[in-house]
Amino acid sequence: MKHIIRVLIIGILPILITGCSLLEEKPEESANIETKEEKEDQSKKSEPSKLKKNFSSSLTVKTLWKKRLGSGLDDYYLKLRPNIEGENLYITDRDGDLFNVDLKSGKLHWKVKDKNVEYTSSAGLGDGMILVGTGDGRLIAREIESGTLRWIVQTSSEILAAPSAHKGITVVRSADGAVQALDSKTGSEVWNYRREAPRLTLRGNSRSLISDNVVFSALDNGRLIALDLKLGNMVWNKAITVPSGVTDLERMVDLDGDPLITEDFVYVSSFQGGVTALSKVNGQIIWARQISSYNALARGGRKIFVVDEDSVIWALNEEDGISVWKQSELEKRFITDPVFFNNYIIVGDFEGYVHWLSAETGEIVNRIRLDRNSILAPAAASDEIVVIRSVSGKTIAMTLGD
Repeated sequence: MKHIIRVLIIGILPILITGCSLLEEKPEESANIETKEEKEDQSKKSEPSKLKKNFSSSLTVKTLWKKRLGSGLDDYYLKLRPNIEGENLYITDRDGDLFNVDLKSGKLHWKVKDKNVEYTSSAGLGDGMILVGTGDGRLIAREIESGTLRWIVQTSSEILAAPSAHKGITVVRSADGAVQALDSKTGSEVWNYRREAPRLTLRGNSRSLISDNVVFSALDNGRLIALDLKLGNMVWNKAITVPSGVTDLERMVDLDGDPLITEDFVYVSSFQGGVTALSKVNGQIIWARQISSYNALARGGRKIFVVDEDSVIWALNEEDGISVWKQSELEKRFITDPVFFNNYIIVGDFEGYVHWLSAETGEIVNRIRLDRNSILAPAAASDEIVVIRSVSGKTIAMTLGD
């Protein structure tokens, strides 16, 4: 069996190969040798943007609570996003900890510890369950109220994306490309869709989402598929971007961001591809923009929000993909997926800052430093509260101030 090589592409630096003779230098060779100034300029372009020291917030954000939950992620690239259900916040930690926290106060309701288990997915919620994936491919289902174990199923490989459950069917995506449906009560297999993943992919998977009895799954080969929830039959299969180039690196076209689903459309982003809007019914492409991204999208105020591979934030008109605004102040800061909250966009960055942007203009209106460690996972938001967590486990709950 071929091993699947998974790598995190945070930034791709050009590999410069120069040559010179020890005895003499030909004129045509001399033209290809970079000057010291050119090398310095290239290095500066690769550096993260520096934040303005004299920044003044124009938006009041109130901290409801701040605490450390779990031991964190160390150097593992895991986007363990908090999840909100009603007044409860659910958090998974790499060391096998599952927390149920009161959303408003931060008070711990209960905690479950799975010994010798590495959690590698956020908590998926549905059908009265909390669903968590592990590094060795196990899917663990627990009762949402108490955390009591319901069942455990062994899947084909590591689970990085939060599972989904709806109408008695649980859907889980594995790192090897399989999309599997299970009976939510028993964990027994209902159907299994398998496609081999490319040899080289980004570290991460998009979540398979359920809408109108259809499972939408964005794959590492650049295709978006729609499967019948009950039977697993193909509804439609669409190529979002086609691999090109000679090397495996050049041919990477991962769809790592979760699909964004509305009543009529599906929006999806792709690495070394673009942002695409499709008909939910038949997969017909409505519009596409060449904005490479490995992040999920956000939607609000009739706009689609994108963080591209250079951490530039874009707002696009949801109907035709035309740019509304572009924010470059956080370029190369490896920011998280954008989250829409009460007409603001919230992202975290590699230095532990949480940035609030106006969804109308893209202006940065508030900045809070949660941690000196990075923030990898996007925020989770209810109608009134937004929660975000750093890789060290520091967690903050915020709301808009008076």
